[in-house]
Amino acid sequence: MWGRGGVLAAALLVACGSDDGAGGVDGVGPADDPAPVDLAEGLSGASPGDTITVFSRSYQTVEIPAGVQVVVDGGSRVTIEATAADDVAVKVRTAAGSVTRVKGLEIVSRGAAALMITGDGEAIIEDADIACHAGIGVVADGPAKVTLRNVVARGVIADEDALRYPVDPRTSPTMGLAAARVGDLQLERMDITGFAGFGMVLIGVDGLWAGGSIHSNIGVGMFIDGGKFRLEGVDVSGTRNCRHVSCPVQNQVYGLAVAGQAQIETAAVSLVENRGYGLFQHEARSHHSDLVAEGNQQAGGWVQHSEESQDDPAIEITGASSSFLNNGGAGLAFLEAGDLRIEDAQIGASKSLNVPCGESCTLRMADGVQVAGASGDLTLRGVSINVDNEAGNGRVGLLLDGALAEGAVRTLDGVTVAGAQGNGVVAQRGAESVGDAVAVSQALGAADLALNANLGVAHAVGGLPSAGLIGENGLIGENGLIGENGLIGENGREQ
Repeated sequence: MWGRGGVLAAALLVACGSDDGAGGVDGVGPADDPAPVDLAEGLSGASPGDTITVFSRSYQTVEIPAGVQVVVDGGSRVTIEATAADDVAVKVRTAAGSVTRVKGLEIVSRGAAALMITGDGEAIIEDADIACHAGIGVVADGPAKVTLRNVVARGVIADEDALRYPVDPRTSPTMGLAAARVGDLQLERMDITGFAGFGMVLIGVDGLWAGGSIHSNIGVGMFIDGGKFRLEGVDVSGTRNCRHVSCPVQNQVYGLAVAGQAQIETAAVSLVENRGYGLFQHEARSHHSDLVAEGNQQAGGWVQHSEESQDDPAIEITGASSSFLNNGGAGLAFLEAGDLRIEDAQIGASKSLNVPCGESCTLRMADGVQVAGASGDLTLRGVSINVDNEAGNGRVGLLLDGALAEGAVRTLDGVTVAGAQGNGVVAQRGAESVGDAVAVSQALGAADLALNANLGVAHAVGGLPSAGLIGENGLIGENGLIGENGLIGENGREQ
């Protein structure tokens, strides 16, 4: 992590313009706009409710007081340089009962963070373009509400071949957006790309992300730890590992990872061609409508140690556009999870892959759906599974391992398994036979009848997504940038 005595620089280019071309904010026209002023001069005497329109000039770091609106005059460019190791290019303060608004920023940062939002009020950041060479793009900690609208955060990695884990945020861009303890986070048309560590981290945050993408990041695309969050029309793709030979040992790749008793909902979300898991869920609950997880190097969906609540299943997947195809190891794997509901999904063509089967154990697996150690109800309705893959080594369409928990109900309705490779349906080690409840291709059915041995099953994955940045001494942790003693925290200098 970066120390406060190190030497880092951040450069911020702030450039212009309103959406309507009139220079106003939220309908305030040119006649109501103040004349452009020097930014430092305008901020020095600003009070809550003031709007400051600024012209081109260079400055040292900027702090925007709570309740103030800052707009860059059309066509102007403002350069802000931060020179100290823990400096932040733009600090946005908030306070209860007021809204701080900043519109039209182009940020190039080499410091701790490009944009930091603190306090207990509301902030609105619009039309921002952030290029981050080190540290974090946007940090939000504590506000009652934060809205990021039309924001692009781009990580610029100087030498990808030199990356090692844990990632050093003094030399590499580590997070596009890090938000903790935000009461309501609203993201509208946000795009994050090129960060080494996390595209986005949400810790204990409630809110909504509507439209945008997290793509081509290294490590973890998006990590949600706790809170209630909904994603609509978001693409998470191209997440990969770093190139050094130590990277696969030190770091696991996730497209979308959910943990910490988080409750999430997704609609029309795509998890595509991530070089690890598409969806990874650990001790959390989720509802997905028309979720597409395709071409991921590991399972399209991996759900473990997740239990239902009184009102919600551990996971529910619905919608005719739901698809889990061409993933590694399994389309969907459910391990020691309760109340699983899958409807109207296409699953299969899984690629053969080594997956964990216990301590110091790996297993070659190419399954459509695997359910092992289910602790609640299991419902599959209108699900189509294809065993076959391009390599010709599909293993099984539907694998049911172990008896359901006492009182749990299994419902199989309109489930089909097609193909000619491997087995159609295997119910083993106490799992009740499916009988005629699943329509299986003739070739696969014959293979099922000839099966005399149990198939190996996957085991839960140990550890959580971190890339070395989350933990007691990580970037987000007790002594990290966001934590009890961090730059933002109970004893940090931003409080």
